[in-house]
Amino acid sequence: MSFRFDVNDQERVTTITVSGPVDLRASVRALGDLVRQPSFNVDHDLVVDLREMAEFPASLGELRVLAWTLEQEGAIAKRKVALVLPEGSLEPRLGRVERLNELGGFQLATFPDIENAVDWLRAA
Repeated sequence: MSFRFDVNDQERVTTITVSGPVDLRASVRALGDLVRQPSFNVDHDLVVDLREMAEFPASLGELRVLAWTLEQEGAIAKRKVALVLPEGSLEPRLGRVERLNELGGFQLATFPDIENAVDWLRAA
């Protein structure tokens, strides 16, 4: 599993690309790594590209831990976050995204490609 961060100051967009199998522990660790990077800017739009990620079999308890961690780290608090999902997986994962939004008061939305995701973020 890997998490790659691309901080684009000119476009004011930070992209997190996730690939391979992912578990809760790795997700929490990667989020902490991101917010501690000197280049991370909380004012940037945030895109999470999950098109290469293997399934994350999150239970309700794991979703609660992830929501709490996201809130505590301040990485997505009070901002819209665009999730780019693989083609054909939007519907099955929508329930998890909606549940995360409910648990953490987030504004996560799913998209089939990065262009649509960035357009949604910029429409704020």
